[in-house]
Amino acid sequence: SSGINAEYGGQNPLARQSSSVSGQSTLARQTSSGKNMTEGPDRKTSTTLTPSKGTAGPILSSVVDVEYIPLAVDLCNWVAEQTSSCIEIDQFIACLQDGIVLCRLINIMNRLKCEQSGEPFKLVHFRENIGNSVFFARINIETFVRWSKGFGVSDNDTCTVSDLVDLKDVMQAINNVFSVGRKCAEMGLPHPKSVALEMEHGMRYNEIVGLFDPARTSLSLEERAARDGLIHLINYR
Repeated sequence: SSGINAEYGGQNPLARQSSSVSGQSTLARQTSSGKNMTEGPDRKTSTTLTPSKGTAGPILSSVVDVEYIPLAVDLCNWVAEQTSSCIEIDQFIACLQDGIVLCRLINIMNRLKCEQSGEPFKLVHFRENIGNSVFFARINIETFVRWSKGFGVSDNDTCTVSDLVDLKDVMQAINNVFSVGRKCAEMGLPHPKSVALEMEHGMRYNEIVGLFDPARTSLSLEERAARDGLIHLINYR
């Protein structure tokens, strides 16, 4: 395209940026800079998460379309920061499959919400050390999905256990996490930068992605800012 992509040497900027995420660990940057990762409710020392099923798991770029890589990277950063976990970006989906980090996120957000409202905090119980047990992984994911609905996420935006554990619909699983992030923003809780980008420009993520369409030969200043903001998301690591 002689329009948007021409500014980036003729290459889709999302594809170029997305190819640079391999092997990156989401908390390596914060930890090396000396940032205290134990701030917040019941934060523990940063925990390195690896897939628990004995294999490396699906590589992010193999299960997520290129236009959604920036979103997945941003969600990976957000989940890792909130739960004080160290997650390799390429293995983000694999690390979600046992539901452990998602259930940790549940309790972090519940506690923050209760601190705001003054309501009593109730711990959501889940299985931490499940080894290779697919059975307990499914229970953990079911706990997360059920909690998401109680948190205000619509049925259309939640995933099923199989969508994540069996990789039946990875994009729906990502949408579930993203929708939780949107609800967090509505409640004034910590939320993903991609959600902040939507709020800043009054555009949904899919609308911002659409700004990379080669047919869009001209953009308004607001659209250009939204597009550039999306590109910058993948550099936050």
